[in-house]
Amino acid sequence: MTQAYLETQNIHETAIANNSLDALTNLYESDFNLWVEATAQLLREGKLAELDVVDLLEECEIILYLFSIFH
Repeated sequence: MTQAYLETQNIHETAIANNSLDALTNLYESDFNLWVEATAQLLREGKLAELDVVDLLEECEIILYLFSIFH
């Protein structure tokens, strides 16, 4: 495994373990797929106050926009 992958995994584990908004924001900027997994986990657990709401709303707006174009 590469060093970058290991660092990204560490950010992901930190975000989930600590439910840290700063860690989730960093994860959003460094590895989108892991950010989605961490966000989904928080949603499943009902930890809404711990979500990266700004980035989550941005992604929802993008999905809505794309849906309106292609639907």
